[in-house]
Amino acid sequence: MLSYLASPYNHPNESVMSYRAAKVCEVAGSLIGRGIFVFSPIAHNVAILANSALKPGWDTWSSFDMEMLSRCDRLLVLMLEGWEASKGLKAEIQAAVSKGIP
Repeated sequence: MLSYLASPYNHPNESVMSYRAAKVCEVAGSLIGRGIFVFSPIAHNVAILANSALKPGWDTWSSFDMEMLSRCDRLLVLMLEGWEASKGLKAEIQAAVSKGIP
């Protein structure tokens, strides 16, 4: 079983973004350590952003993230502060519901 670990990321304050990225990596590592296989778009995409010419934001990553979500068996949501306001997270939840992904 493969889980998609969704979490908020973008924020006007870069320290909030750094905290969010570190926290989702911590949680992903913990889950993997317990034998729960996860794909975390933040853990994956932030590293690529730091080493490529791609731009941050949902407009850049939405197609990729939706494709990865469609290949997962369930959606896990890391409810960090501000998760309810995240445009990308809302779209991921809506897509999971529409595809019948628990």
